[in-house]
Amino acid sequence: MVKAISKVATVPLDVHLMISEPARYAEAFVKAGAYVLTFHWEVAPSVEEAREVIRAFRDAGVEKVGISINPDTGHEPLEELFDEVDLILVMSVFPGFGGQKFIPEVLDKVRLLRAAGYEGWIEMDGGVNGDTIARCAEAGTDVFVAGSAIFGAEDIPGTIASFREIAMERMHVG
Repeated sequence: MVKAISKVATVPLDVHLMISEPARYAEAFVKAGAYVLTFHWEVAPSVEEAREVIRAFRDAGVEKVGISINPDTGHEPLEELFDEVDLILVMSVFPGFGGQKFIPEVLDKVRLLRAAGYEGWIEMDGGVNGDTIARCAEAGTDVFVAGSAIFGAEDIPGTIASFREIAMERMHVG
């Protein structure tokens, strides 16, 4: 799938791996065209295990490495990894299927990551739509994943443009 998309994509591919043993597949995803490769803390739930995955991703040639946390996972363990990852993906739903309702409590996690000094990209995935994107941007999110809200829209380009405008107006830039 990544290889097929990379042949027609006009932007770098941000690939979110929701799999066991992500390090095992890093090289294949890089060869397929992944630019950002993100794995879940929950499959490498210690700083040492996460560092092994990060190292394997870098050794495979991943340009940007991300780590994701589920809604019920605290941000604290990631503080030791701030200098080692380019992106922290905060899941605002539990992984599994599209169309879930946004869990607003995760916005505090974004604020806490910023307050703790994380300066890289913070990405939000799950339930991002026209109503939630502004709150995400205000909290400190700067990368947004919107699936159902985009693909369920009658005017996909217009919806994307609207989301971008809302996010840019609300982001803390500067």
